[in-house]
Amino acid sequence: MKKLDQKDIATIVKLRGLGFQHKEIGEKLGVTGAAIGYQLSQIRKQALEHGIDKIFKVYCAWLEEEN
Repeated sequence: MKKLDQKDIATIVKLRGLGFQHKEIGEKLGVTGAAIGYQLSQIRKQALEHGIDKIFKVYCAWLEEEN
């Protein structure tokens, strides 16, 4: 299975925020919907521990690095 990098994780945040389902995101990134669900649960844990805004800004910055 593909290992997700920082850009992939940031893309998960973006696409989920835009209303895409786990399966759809997984298809775009080449992983299963279950893998997307797992990543989202990890992201949620980080957000609860470190603050939602802080974590969201980190993922946005990762997307900007690619542009």
